[in-house]
Amino acid sequence: MLSRTKLIIEIANAAITVAVQNDCVERVLDDLLVFEEILDSQPALKTALNDTSITLEKRVQALNQAASKILHPYSINLISVCLQYNRLSDIKDLNRALEDAAREKAKFYRCTAITAVPMSEELQKRLETSMEKRFAGKVRINYQINPAILGGLEIFSGDWHYRGSIQYKLQQLTNHLEMQ
Repeated sequence: MLSRTKLIIEIANAAITVAVQNDCVERVLDDLLVFEEILDSQPALKTALNDTSITLEKRVQALNQAASKILHPYSINLISVCLQYNRLSDIKDLNRALEDAAREKAKFYRCTAITAVPMSEELQKRLETSMEKRFAGKVRINYQINPAILGGLEIFSGDWHYRGSIQYKLQQLTNHLEMQ
């Protein structure tokens, strides 16, 4: 019997393998994040989908009816697999495992770039090109504005971080001076 974590990783790896073959990795990742948000905002739906007194067939049918117009068929299939293994409560862990599998199997990287002010389109394109070279894969960057960083740039993707903000550099300087 597989542990919960291993099962989630296996489901994620299989889903990304299928998504790569059908050129829909980004869509599946997006769909599952949206589905996680839906479950968080609709506890009654989450309860109903997890209700094992309702047959799996009926729960999958309800999922198809509710989501077939907004989610990719592979995403619905992945959610159905989660229902089959009673793993819907692990959706957050599944989304993390999907991100890991997308990086490993599809060379697809989601990044978050944080700046104090909006970046121009030209700078965004240059950053995307630079990150694609850095990771040797496809990159999608989510841009966020946070005036508290004062200037510069912070980028995150999975466990990888680049901290080039003025706020971070000032904090490093402060820490260094306090050690002296």
